[in-house]
Amino acid sequence: MNEKVVVGFSGGVDSLAAALLLREQGCEVQLAALDMGVYDRKLFVRRVREAASRLSLPLEIFPAPELFKKQVVDYLAASYLDGLTPNPCIRCNARVKFFLLRQAAETFQARWLATGHYVNFGDWEDGSRVIVQGVDAAKDQSYFLQQLPVEWLPMMRFPLGKLKKEVVLDLARRAGYPLDDYRESQELCFVKDGSYADLCQAPAVDADGPIVNLAGEVVGRHRGIHHYTLGQRRGLGVAHSEPLYVYAIDPRHNRLVVAERRELYRTTFLVHQLNWFIEPENCPRRLNFQIRYRHRPAPASMEMIDRDTVRVVFDQPQFAITPGQGAAGYVDGCLLLGGVVSR
Repeated sequence: MNEKVVVGFSGGVDSLAAALLLREQGCEVQLAALDMGVYDRKLFVRRVREAASRLSLPLEIFPAPELFKKQVVDYLAASYLDGLTPNPCIRCNARVKFFLLRQAAETFQARWLATGHYVNFGDWEDGSRVIVQGVDAAKDQSYFLQQLPVEWLPMMRFPLGKLKKEVVLDLARRAGYPLDDYRESQELCFVKDGSYADLCQAPAVDADGPIVNLAGEVVGRHRGIHHYTLGQRRGLGVAHSEPLYVYAIDPRHNRLVVAERRELYRTTFLVHQLNWFIEPENCPRRLNFQIRYRHRPAPASMEMIDRDTVRVVFDQPQFAITPGQGAAGYVDGCLLLGGVVSR
């Protein structure tokens, strides 16, 4: 039986531990690092090579800056200028990372592809194979995998899904990984100062505009709508008796609408661009929906509009349901569908 596995490798703790575990399980491990054109490429290459050498495993670096720019960077920039707030990791996993890892698995004639994501697999009651939340609730990354095509799942392995982060750190430590200055990788792996606005710099997009309240009264000026997202409080520069938050982004009129926090709670929203992990007709109408990475999935009812759109109604109002963000539907920790919050 072919037990060769391609491991998506960043040189960090999680991918290193995943590769180590798979080797200990008897797999023939081939490391595949994806060069997305990050801001410090020399550092990235040095890190993955040093980590691969530490494991004495073969490494191949695949250049992917053009695909990454087209599928992630350009998409993010266009979305922000349109007043939306997309999640780059969801997009990258489905359109770049796992897409390229599948190609790498074919190149190396590997049966499996694996990553260091903290997720598991399970079988839904209709027999469908689905992604399941990781054991470590603080590290669960199933939300980021909500757009993976279901036909890819049979060849995937996630060795860290049943482990706590402290166990993974211990594995890395025993492998000689330097942890003295270790810190978790940041979401914006391709933006040096951690700002999405850097992706949107162009002569026509930095124009400031009005900030208005719910009555339409001008209460301040913004510095370009791409600098803001729904629910944002900091950086508005508007004096008010209570803190104000971004309530809406209006790209057509180049303005922000602000309101007090209580105005940003909603129960009902639409989700489109759906990716189903089970057949829609087999999906329960009661699920827990997660509307951003740090949002705790909350109970909701779901109404099918068509195969590509559902209406979700939370039992309790949720703060800042943000157009462009990913929405993931779970039952008992099983990821059943993912989509995009509609405007």
